[in-house]
Amino acid sequence: MNSGRHTMDMTEGPLFGKIVRYAIPIGLTGLLQIAFHAADMVVIGRFASHRSMAGIGAIGEISWLLVCVVVGISTGSNVVVAQMFGANDRYGLRRTVHTSLAFALVSGFFLMAAGQAMLATALHWMKVPDEIFPLSLRYLRICFCGLPFSMISNFSLSVLRGVGDSRRPLYFLLASGVLNLLLNILLVAGFHMDVGGVAVATVFSQMLTTFLCIRALTGECGPARLILKHIRFYPAELKRILWIGVPSGLQYACYALANTIIQSAINPLGTAAIAGTTAAMVLEMGLHTWASAVYQTVMTFVGQNYGAGKYRRAARSIVLCLALVMISLAVAGWLTVWHGKFLLGVINRTPEVIENGMIRVRINLSVYFLLGAMDITSGGLRGLGRSVIPMVVTLFGACALRVLWVFTAFRADPTLPTLVAAFPLSWLCVATVNGAVLCFVCRRLIGNNANVFPAPVKNRQRGDIL
Repeated sequence: MNSGRHTMDMTEGPLFGKIVRYAIPIGLTGLLQIAFHAADMVVIGRFASHRSMAGIGAIGEISWLLVCVVVGISTGSNVVVAQMFGANDRYGLRRTVHTSLAFALVSGFFLMAAGQAMLATALHWMKVPDEIFPLSLRYLRICFCGLPFSMISNFSLSVLRGVGDSRRPLYFLLASGVLNLLLNILLVAGFHMDVGGVAVATVFSQMLTTFLCIRALTGECGPARLILKHIRFYPAELKRILWIGVPSGLQYACYALANTIIQSAINPLGTAAIAGTTAAMVLEMGLHTWASAVYQTVMTFVGQNYGAGKYRRAARSIVLCLALVMISLAVAGWLTVWHGKFLLGVINRTPEVIENGMIRVRINLSVYFLLGAMDITSGGLRGLGRSVIPMVVTLFGACALRVLWVFTAFRADPTLPTLVAAFPLSWLCVATVNGAVLCFVCRRLIGNNANVFPAPVKNRQRGDIL
């Protein structure tokens, strides 16, 4: 389907070159976001007290839970758009675009209201220390006000990536990241707004991303064009988006919830442990952005080829993405461990913070390629329309396992190394099970050689959408 100069047809031509060209802008987007986030931590670490940094770090998993829900559900739009693009279903693609924006708008305001009502209770449940409790609460209350913008921008980015456009999202997030950094310096260093300044800068950067995304979609000339007056729910497309997106959102919500339980076990260890693991998380996120980029790549490539009925090409996409992410993360992880003290020192110069941060860096990043394997096998299944399977596997293999680890192994040995060991163990379990299921599904599809999705719909009523 030719829908504009920004799109990419992933059903034809050499695979590896297209995979790399598509993944690199997404990876750069993630790295820029992490760089700007790290700059936030540097600004708050240099121009405020370490309690302010701990105030953000103590509720880092709540913020991550929020991001996971938003991004997880928006993958439904990514996959469905890719499948319809590959199947050349122009009417279905148009309806999916408008349904995605309608769902983003409604769910954004709902999550904002629900979150504001539960924040204080959540912080008490996480055992956030009293000395930083007001800072954490203020930060989250402001950030939750930006949820509608976050939902709209993430769903819009998913639509753009579903049709093969990974470059404009990079430009949009680069612009919003620069704005975020400038506002951080102005509000924290200049006006001494502390954690409130960081949160306000985040909300305004989300607003800019939303504006740029909507402008891009309304300017499209193909079936992915957004017409504001046509934003509404179309039941068939909404069902397909939710069938893939809701399990994905629940998976990452449960995943983040398990991490929240781990964070609640870290918090009583003191502010140095909180700040150290927060700094280490910044380094982990730098590597995770590449895993996430290839995860989005495999979903889109598999989705387009699955929609076109090219199952062998879809399977080849999975294998190439898996090899790419595991090799690159192994090298990057080992290099990060080697230079860990220096990198942590850039974020925070306190010796106790660096010492605690290195514990997490050594344990997690030395085997970070396991997380890449977990993500790619999960993304491959989602691209094939199987979103419930990775959700169930993650629920038991990661979430339940981590919670069990906290109440057994960590209770027996309440130290930071014992607690952090739960991460690589869960990655290995989930990657192994998802990989086995993925092999079975691919072999069955290739053997049956039958497309389980309907053929492109060419005779819809013109009144459905113009």
